Amino acid sequence: MVMCEKEQSSRLHLERLYAITEVCIEAGGRIVGALLVLACLGAAIWSITHGADWKVTLGFLSVPVMGAAAKLFERGHREK
Repeated sequence: MVMCEKEQSSRLHLERLYAITEVCIEAGGRIVGALLVLACLGAAIWSITHGADWKVTLGFLSVPVMGAAAKLFERGHREK
């Protein structure tokens, strides 16, 4: 019985570590995504202020939009 309790305790500990790791990975991905969006918006603003062609600005703005669209399609595909 003691062995079963130790094994269960070990499993619970590993499951807790796995959950913490998953949360950290997800948070890191969100931070990187937010930085990418802010960088693209900053680049778009910079290109407007420096008189770049409108296509350049549109290119900078399309990166975060297409990333968000890809995530939506990915979620929809996983649910099926």
